[in-house]
Amino acid sequence: EGNYAGVTVGAASACVEADGARIELTDLPGMYSLSPSGPDEEAAGRSLVRGTYDAVVQVADSTNLERHLLLTLQLMQMGSRVVLALNMSDEAGRLGVAVDPVRLGESLGIRVVETVGRTCRGVDALVSAVLAECTSGRPSRRVSFGADMDEVVGRVAAMLPGRLPVDAAFLATALIEGNRAAMDLVTDLSGRETGRSVAEASAEASRRIASLIGGEPVTVFTELRSSIVAGLLREIDPERSRRKASRRGITERIDSVVLHGFWGIPVFALMMYAMFWLTFKASAPASALVSELFGLAGGLAGAILPAGPVA
Repeated sequence: EGNYAGVTVGAASACVEADGARIELTDLPGMYSLSPSGPDEEAAGRSLVRGTYDAVVQVADSTNLERHLLLTLQLMQMGSRVVLALNMSDEAGRLGVAVDPVRLGESLGIRVVETVGRTCRGVDALVSAVLAECTSGRPSRRVSFGADMDEVVGRVAAMLPGRLPVDAAFLATALIEGNRAAMDLVTDLSGRETGRSVAEASAEASRRIASLIGGEPVTVFTELRSSIVAGLLREIDPERSRRKASRRGITERIDSVVLHGFWGIPVFALMMYAMFWLTFKASAPASALVSELFGLAGGLAGAILPAGPVA
């Protein structure tokens, strides 16, 4: 069924031998964001924030790359060594939404490998990329949200303890978003008093973001990441959005109408009217026929059965 978000909550570990090296793999619950929306994402986020690993392999659905790259940016901001596996690359090619892994890797500053989990295509290349990343020592590319937002994040980051398992800017962003795992980490590393001061500074930063932009910080940062991802994909492949729109399936075409901001309301009203009409009007002849059949069956049973308590 796949390790998608919502499928599993626990982690599983195993050791493998590859290219003469012994690799310990930990499979975390599926997730779309480090800003958790459920227990599965919260469990995975806590494991990642603690930073006890050499590299992170993110398995992304190539047919829905925009959504998965939001997590990629968070992992990069965390300071992790990231290897991106573009899974279902054969399906993405069929739909016309595949991207060049080399150009994507160059734009992000990480290693990107195309894979097909169903046939294990690309697995050897992925293992080689992981080993190379673990020994490269190159720093992660910095993710910027703009001067104003970077200033807000920087003020919180300046209050954090010196030795952190993740990048201070990422941890500050997570604190402003209200991430409990990030707050627990700060409290564990620096004590309750410092943790309380950092929490107050994070709350103040949240209020400033609300005054500057409007909206909850987690929503604001998600929208900023979405803008970065959209610009990145346009730069890599300007025609991708057009091809994706032209190859929408029947489900997406229906959704574009019934979930439309304007047309969705009259469509919903029409469907409700049709349901009531079918229930009370169209079914009237069938209901009368059923009642008549039951009446005939009752009369027939009365004529056949002998007189008694049942009759």
